[in-house]
Amino acid sequence: MKEELSALETATISLNDCLACSGCVTSAESVLVAQQSHTQLITHLQQQTHESRPLVVTLSRQSLASLGARHGIPSLAAVARKVSWFCTHVLGADRTLDLAPFRELALREAESEFADRLRKHAARFPAPQLPVEPSEPVVAAAPRRVIRGGGGDGASTRRRRAGQAAGTDPTNAPPDLTTHRLPMLASSCPGWICYAEKTQHWVLPLVAAGRSPQAVAGAAVRRAASPTSFHVAVMPCFDKKLEASRSDFLDAQSDLRDVDCVLATTELDRLMLDRDVLNQLPRVMDGTAPLVPLTLAEFPETEVLDPWFAADTVTGELTEAPVTELAGSSGGWMHRVMVAAAADVFDVDLSNPTVRDAWVVRKVGRTPDVVEWTVRPPPNQSVPPHNELRFAQVYGFTNIQNMLRKLRAGAATPHSPVYHYVEVMACPAGCVHGGGQLPPESKSVTPRAWVEAVERVYFSSSSLTNASMGMDIIDEDAMDVDGPSMSPADSVQAALAAAAAATGQEYAQLMRTEYSAVEGDFAVAVTGW
Repeated sequence: MKEELSALETATISLNDCLACSGCVTSAESVLVAQQSHTQLITHLQQQTHESRPLVVTLSRQSLASLGARHGIPSLAAVARKVSWFCTHVLGADRTLDLAPFRELALREAESEFADRLRKHAARFPAPQLPVEPSEPVVAAAPRRVIRGGGGDGASTRRRRAGQAAGTDPTNAPPDLTTHRLPMLASSCPGWICYAEKTQHWVLPLVAAGRSPQAVAGAAVRRAASPTSFHVAVMPCFDKKLEASRSDFLDAQSDLRDVDCVLATTELDRLMLDRDVLNQLPRVMDGTAPLVPLTLAEFPETEVLDPWFAADTVTGELTEAPVTELAGSSGGWMHRVMVAAAADVFDVDLSNPTVRDAWVVRKVGRTPDVVEWTVRPPPNQSVPPHNELRFAQVYGFTNIQNMLRKLRAGAATPHSPVYHYVEVMACPAGCVHGGGQLPPESKSVTPRAWVEAVERVYFSSSSLTNASMGMDIIDEDAMDVDGPSMSPADSVQAALAAAAAATGQEYAQLMRTEYSAVEGDFAVAVTGW
């Protein structure tokens, strides 16, 4: 028996196994994965020639901000240029891209989808008409006598509680939301999506169909920029590895994943600064790479950014829309949808501070991880059929569970949903505090103080106007579809539309995906999160 056991191979867990299993609520760093790591990137660089599968790297802003905070570089643009230098000259990347233009396209898609959902939901669940005053006086019924047992607990109450504990009480069954369109729940966080698909099937009709920025980047690179490339995305979250492994993000023509490898911020940091890892890179081993400094602050800064990098030609700072504290550091989903919806429904411009102060009520929960926003007309300016629109930012699984309880309770009145849109993120404090981000050097730094330090770097370009976005088009020959007046987002959109048309697809097909239930044989305990 011992001989048989010793002959068995070591068990490994692939990311596809994780996606198909309902035994976990979400992924964790401790899961042994056979793919999606810096070792996979090193293996690719050692085995593949540049000509057969050129390297393309996409950088998230949250990852750059984490690197800047950890290594004392206050400018997001400076971090981006240093990391771009490393990717180009040390890794040998053909292109180093900015995630911001792809996020801009995802935000546009979110605006469009929300407007469509709002219209269809209002048509399906119109607000009830106000009751007509009766012409005859109504005689009030005599009060019903209520007999309570000892302690105030009736038999029906005790049976209901017993049924809830056993899971057989029909009143505790999840609501049927197949015909509901609201609230629309953001879908950019893979940890939240994994949780919903495995344990909260009833809420899936409310999940936005738009691709995440990473998935949009994957589609653009694979179909419009470099079809045979080895595409690496640097992200603040380990769960992004799971997202990249979804079967719907596989290019059918090339049989290649849209994103071949996802590196967490911590993994990129190790790749750049850990000498044992760095010395495994082919260009370092053969001496063709320049000398790599010991600290990130000493890294040179690339002078030429890729055309798909949103940067200002005059200041050199990074740009995107929006880059403000008001939008938050997790992509600005709620803010973007709220501003667009207010313009569409109420014809008001919430980017104007005076208008925003008059129309928007902001309420912070017990922690900064729950913020509710209500857009309602000032007194005497009611605009039917939507007298107000309700939005929320909900971060962290405990708060997500509380939100889902609210949605279950409010499902009985779909004409007046608890929220109209919710920006949902699995990590407390959102993406800048993702599980793949760098921790502070000192343990004396509190989590909140560290989040604020990372956000200072993230918002270091917030003073720039949106009008300057994307004017840093330097290498025009690198683009198939571009123009000197086009922003990177517009250039990507044009390239994607052309690629879709060439294969008989619609642009919208490359911007949408589907989420479906993962069935399991047992319930998953999620208490204590």
